Amino acid sequence: MNSNSLKFNALVLAAGLGVRMRPLTAGIPKPLIKICNRPLIGNILSRISEAGAERIAINTHYLPEKVDEYIAGSEFAGKVKLFHEPKILGTGGPAVNARELLAENEFFLLHNGDILCDIELEDMLRFHTDNACLVTMLTLDGPENKLKVMDDGSIVDILGRIGDERSGGKMLTYGGVMILSRRIFEYLPSEACNCSIIPPVIEMIRQLPGKVKAFRPQGFYWNDLGTIERYFQAHKDIIALKKCTLPHVDGETGTLLLDAGAEIAPDSLYGFVCADNNSFVAPDAHVENCILLEGARIQAGEFHIGEIIGTGFSVHRDIARLRDLNILKDIDLNSCEVSSLLEFGSSRGFYRITSPAGDCQVLLLSDASDEDFGRFVSIGSFLAEHRLFTPEIYKYDLAEYSVLMEDLGNTLLYDFFLEHGENEAVMYDKYCEVIDALIEFQLRGSAALKANPEMEVRMFSREYLRWETEYFQKQFLMRHCRLPESLCRDLDAELEALADAVFAHPKVFMHRDFQSQNIMLHAGGVRFVDFQGARIGPVGYDIMSLLRDPYVDISAGLRHKLLDYYFHKFIASPLNVYVHSVEDFKVYTALAGMQRNMQALGAYAFLSHEKGKMQYQKYIPQALIYLREGLDELRNGTCGIKLNALDSLINLR
Repeated sequence: MNSNSLKFNALVLAAGLGVRMRPLTAGIPKPLIKICNRPLIGNILSRISEAGAERIAINTHYLPEKVDEYIAGSEFAGKVKLFHEPKILGTGGPAVNARELLAENEFFLLHNGDILCDIELEDMLRFHTDNACLVTMLTLDGPENKLKVMDDGSIVDILGRIGDERSGGKMLTYGGVMILSRRIFEYLPSEACNCSIIPPVIEMIRQLPGKVKAFRPQGFYWNDLGTIERYFQAHKDIIALKKCTLPHVDGETGTLLLDAGAEIAPDSLYGFVCADNNSFVAPDAHVENCILLEGARIQAGEFHIGEIIGTGFSVHRDIARLRDLNILKDIDLNSCEVSSLLEFGSSRGFYRITSPAGDCQVLLLSDASDEDFGRFVSIGSFLAEHRLFTPEIYKYDLAEYSVLMEDLGNTLLYDFFLEHGENEAVMYDKYCEVIDALIEFQLRGSAALKANPEMEVRMFSREYLRWETEYFQKQFLMRHCRLPESLCRDLDAELEALADAVFAHPKVFMHRDFQSQNIMLHAGGVRFVDFQGARIGPVGYDIMSLLRDPYVDISAGLRHKLLDYYFHKFIASPLNVYVHSVEDFKVYTALAGMQRNMQALGAYAFLSHEKGKMQYQKYIPQALIYLREGLDELRNGTCGIKLNALDSLINLR
């Protein structure tokens, strides 16, 4: 039977206050919030109309005039009847209120006004009639599995009210879309009052077993838009992940959905962005993974990640989670701006919290899976106490894996290189500043550790050095390059010898991941982040992390000049008790550079293939250039280590 030949009317529940969606719902009812620049209720009404509904009832309560205005100006004006509720009537009362309209046909459709899904309503209608159902409920697995559904699709219990104890079946969630026989009115009050539709359905299960069934389609999209987080996720799912299709959204337009009435500087956009009519983004702003509502204004220099931005407000996608944090209990988040910071390989979340006065702090938020969280706190506190270029830690909460700390701004050394990389004189001066800070970090940090033996810092052990090159073998050579394990294992002897040699080098306090995306330029100085991996380790490792950094292409000539600057500045330091010969330093950096190159290649392969962060593959070619350069240096040098098997294997690629 063709569902379009069936006569039915529908009820859309649209009276909710939308408290959890504020500030989005401060001036409009929740069903009118826009999904990809179109009101949610517009999408719902379109789908119901296309399925064949003749007349549609909508109940209203909060800001009813806004719904009236929208319907009056829409293509649905001729078929929609509004039922205003001075007091909210729940899910059952609205059906009673609209009884005359809904009971015109054998059954009617009920659709919650905050549900976004792409099921084929025609299929659900066909299922209802083909199975002679009195009630058909859309169901899915999670997030609130309170319906007991047997293998034949019969719903035998809801909320445990019936107490069905038979074995088998499955617990499922009601999806907010239901088809009901007009016989439901036999179980509802005769006069409209605040009541739920569920008790009458439960009574029908009791009296008419097998007539209330679950419709459980496969592979459909569903989102209950009850929170800011779910609202944000819906846009990500539609625009970036293409998990859901909407009639007015062209799935081929990439990750930007920009209304024709928006004025947007395209170079300011990153990730996915949805921009509504009359929104504005200036050049030299940074807007990444954001939803811009009508009238949103982003000026030059502003930085927004993971936000929903409207006229005079911005709300972060994670605001509900942040409000529950003990570490932020003294901060009024409703009056602050919250934005994510750039996220690279780390699984931690970083948030900038800006007060109304313009004061900024950064929140780090992690979880129990973060094995380095305790080290971040202890090492970060130690480094900040000794003013070793890391952010000051204001407070932390070990139980909730949170840290509140100094904001170092947005400018990475990486960004500086992108802007000035072609000017080697400028880059030489800036990198010399960074090297000066690195030497102070290494030498003054080493002295501070000796003076504070109670401060525990890991040793960059020989086993760890070998773990790094094993990581390179498994993740890069075997997994990324798909080279046979037997061929990769031919490197074992060489890499064992490399680990022995590097471990024998003089050891200083080291950052361990000293590259351009972990070095900040702030307030005219150099600062370091991502320091939780700091160790006592080989003296040449950090400088080679900096100068053979695959994120940037530093010319060989400039790198040689900077390395020479590092050698002489380090040796001349009054705190240096580690290296006194440039020739020795050349050996240390040549071997440590190989070690670091392999670690980086292993990391990029792991992040790409294991974590799905495919953007890291673009740095592999530069890392290989540096690796081959290092192999040439060993082949022609006097370091005492030859990596001939690795040399041959890399040249096979």
